[in-house]
Parts: sequence; C-alpha cells; structure tokens
Amino acid sequence: MFLLAYLLRLPGVEAPGWVAGAVIVAALAAGGFAAGRTTVGATGALSGAATGLVASTASLIAVASALVDAAHAGGPSLAVAIPGWLVFSTALGAATGALGNALGGGAPSSAARRDARDALALLARVACAAVVGLLVLGGAVTSTEQGLAVPDWPTSFGANMFLLPLSRMTGGVYLEHAHRLYGALVGLITLTLTVWTFLVDRRTSARILAALALALVVGQGVMGGLRVTHASTLLAAAHGLTAQLFFAFMCLFAATLSSSWRRGETLAVDARTRSLDRRLTLAAWITLLVQIALGVVARHYDANIHGIITHAAFSVAALTMI
Repeated sequence: MFLLAYLLRLPGVEAPGWVAGAVIVAALAAGGFAAGRTTVGATGALSGAATGLVASTASLIAVASALVDAAHAGGPSLAVAIPGWLVFSTALGAATGALGNALGGGAPSSAARRDARDALALLARVACAAVVGLLVLGGAVTSTEQGLAVPDWPTSFGANMFLLPLSRMTGGVYLEHAHRLYGALVGLITLTLTVWTFLVDRRTSARILAALALALVVGQGVMGGLRVTHASTLLAAAHGLTAQLFFAFMCLFAATLSSSWRRGETLAVDARTRSLDRRLTLAAWITLLVQIALGVVARHYDANIHGIITHAAFSVAALTMI
C-alpha cells in the first residue's frame, strides 16, 4: 500500500492526491475482502474490521502528512481527521470482509486452518518483502545523492517527522523523507514480529533471533539518522552495507519460523556431503559480503575505473559461488 502510493507521488509522476488516496482505500478494501474470504464461519466482518484497523493505523505513517495538508487548507483538524480515518477504515474492512466471507461461503480454507505459528511465519515473509522495498527506496536516495535533502533528524525541517506536510515533499526531499517513513514502517513490522514471536513460539533460538531482528532494525534507523546529522560518507557506506546484511538476517529468521524448519525437515545426505555444503555455504557468504562491500565502496566513494573494474570482476567469483 505504501509502495503504491510512493510510486504515484514520485518526482515526474506526482499523481493528484486523490489518486493516491483512492489506491490506499482500494488496498484497504482488498485486505478486508481477503481476510473475510479466509475466515471460517460468519466472522468475516470482524476479521475485515481488524484488518482495516491494523492497516489504517500502520498507514498513518504516510497518511498523516496528507491529513496535515488538508488541515492547513481548512479541512478537519488532526484531532478529528485521524480518528475519522481509523473509523472509516475499520468500517470499510468490516463491509468488505463480510462480502468476502459471503462470497467464500465461510468454508474452511488452508489459510484459516493455520495455527498461530504458521501465521507468524507468514508475517516474517511479509517483513522480508518489506525490507526489499526499503532497500529499493534507499538505493534511490543514494543514486540521486539526496541523502542530505532533509538536513535534520529525528525531526524533519524542525517538525515532527510523521507530520511533515505532503506539500513540502517534493524532489529530493520526497525521496529522502519517504525513505525515512518507510523505514519507520519496517521498524513497526519488525517490532510486531518480535512481540508475536515471544508470544507464540517457545523456542529459545527463535526468541533470540527475534530480539536480534529488533536490535538490528533499531540500529539501522539510528545509523541512518547519524549519517544525516554527521554528514559522514563512512556512515553512509556502513548504512548501505548493513542494510543488506539485515535483509539476509531477516530471510534467515523467516526460514527458522517456517513449518518445515520447525518440523526438522532435512534432506537425506551423508555426513561428508553435509560438511562440504557447510563449507561452500560459508565461502559463498564471505564472497557475497566482499562483493557487496566492493559495491558500497565504489558507490559511495566515487571509485575510479580501477575500483569499478575490481567490483565487476569480483562479481564473477560471487556468481560462481552462488
């Protein structure tokens, strides 16, 4: 939902606000409908309402900026607009959820029969997909050299980061500020994933990984902020490198939460083959890390032709290991 609205407001596209709003509302309706379709019994409206409430609350990270503009233009104040948005989204989710449940016949589905840990594993995969979006947005900021378009942090031009008017988000400011907002959304998803893991998964290993995921996403956010306040190229390079390591870590975390991992499903291989696989995996991991580091250096330090050729040549080794 966030990414769709982001694309519609990109410099050069800048679709009218009502178009982005319609896309967000359509996404909320689709979410409520899907929740109703996968609900057993006549509780589709309740599931849809919950979906609408949760999604609209999370979307406030982006929607609040538009509501601020509306308030400045003589529309409802934030004290009215924010509760109104939440009520509207909950009602929309309830209506579309009931419709989805009715069309689905309330029949049990594989999604409805999943236990809480399967739902947790699904959220982990969603978190991984969200991090991919964050990498893309961060790459856009770096490619356009707009990392300092908003000169302060955690505020934005002295204002609450989440309440910066949408009308002020133009050009490079839009790219950098949208990256910040989406980073906050990824942080919220990771926090939810961590809390849910502690609630439904009793494995110590899963809880340790959950705590590490939360620590890493907080660290990434702080590092990104310090990169602004200190205008440090070194911090910018480290931020880009650790962002990709964070994505790899989240993929590992998602794998450990999967049902096949919990059941201990493994391929039938002998000890010698397993040992070789582990060595090759470690070698591939190190090779990819070096390749990413070379790319970060070439990108952030305006590498000469030697640096670029080194990065390109080493990619052969990385591809071979994969």
